[in-house]
Amino acid sequence: MNLSELGKSSAKYAKQAYMSETKAGKTTWLVASLLGALPNQKESVVSTPADLHLLGFDEGFADGLGEFITGACKKDPKLLGVTVHSLAEARRKSGANSEGYDYAFFGAVNSAVDAILRANTKASAEGRVCAVVVSSLTGMNEGLQTGLAGLPDPARKGGGMDQSKWQDLERQVIAIRNKLHADTHHTFWECHITRMEQMTKGPEKLIVEEVDAGAGKGGKHFSANVEFVFRLRREMAKYEGSQVDKCFVDTKPTLGTFATGRKASLLADRETDLVEILKKLGKSTNGKAL
Repeated sequence: MNLSELGKSSAKYAKQAYMSETKAGKTTWLVASLLGALPNQKESVVSTPADLHLLGFDEGFADGLGEFITGACKKDPKLLGVTVHSLAEARRKSGANSEGYDYAFFGAVNSAVDAILRANTKASAEGRVCAVVVSSLTGMNEGLQTGLAGLPDPARKGGGMDQSKWQDLERQVIAIRNKLHADTHHTFWECHITRMEQMTKGPEKLIVEEVDAGAGKGGKHFSANVEFVFRLRREMAKYEGSQVDKCFVDTKPTLGTFATGRKASLLADRETDLVEILKKLGKSTNGKAL
């Protein structure tokens, strides 16, 4: 094998993480962009709405999304046929009735991912372009951690997490990530931004922004195992003749810890269309509107 052969297995499909502040509209922007529903778009990424899988862990992860697509974006209701896998309740209940080492949530996530893989393997073989949006990595990590830790107990130090549980959490995150990075679809992870204070030699404190991908090493090292980490920024302006807020992708974010990938030079510093981002990176898209 030489350099010309490397990367071909996954060349068609993106493995990207998108970060922003909490409730900035990551899910809305990603889903609408993949459907080609935003006012500045002429094409979609996925071949059909059902080929887009939304794997949701956060509270209200899809609230108002349907109204946004049909109302604000004025698109046909057929675009609402996105395949949704809701694990918000499973995350909420994870570890609530155990003393720890509860793998029910991990099992539920794996079952959902297996269903996604079965559907996308078939669709990909038929020549369709599929995508998965995970909303969010932070919520998924939280559910895995609470399952391992169990109910809070003042008698237990470390919040119920010992070294073996932290290692188990890391393995669970890695296992799910590796499964979802199958070469049958695009994978888009949502994560959040955390702001940390760093002490300096002087009296002032330095505020550093970092990717918050969840507790433990699985979260800390997550950005090293995706092709790109982009920052989604919302503007105080709307598309002409629309009630839709403009957003752009900051392709070279400046953070305390981040990863952009070697091909970031192919992109403008500000990109506004996910379809165009994928095309510039040589990834598969639908090539037409839905």
